[in-house]
Amino acid sequence: MYFLTDDTMQHKPEKALKTTIDAGFGKHNNDLIYGLPGMSSSDWAVNLDKTFSFNIRHLSAYHLTIEPGTILGKMKEKGLLAEIDEDESANHLIS
Repeated sequence: MYFLTDDTMQHKPEKALKTTIDAGFGKHNNDLIYGLPGMSSSDWAVNLDKTFSFNIRHLSAYHLTIEPGTILGKMKEKGLLAEIDEDESANHLIS
């Protein structure tokens, strides 16, 4: 979450999930993105720990894909963004 959001957004996903649970929605799921540039296996583990602390019923995990023409794609083309190392990204899945 640190990569895709600024500091003011840091706790908003957690707050949104808590609000959903507090509102009485018994069935909810989470989608997480792994393979973010700069994300370590320990960062991913923290995301998983936070997510599972809400006793979710379903989790989907998707690897980030950087597509040409998107903001991240343009950053990559300019050398401002490097994709995560493949081995590090694979480690996220076995965390």
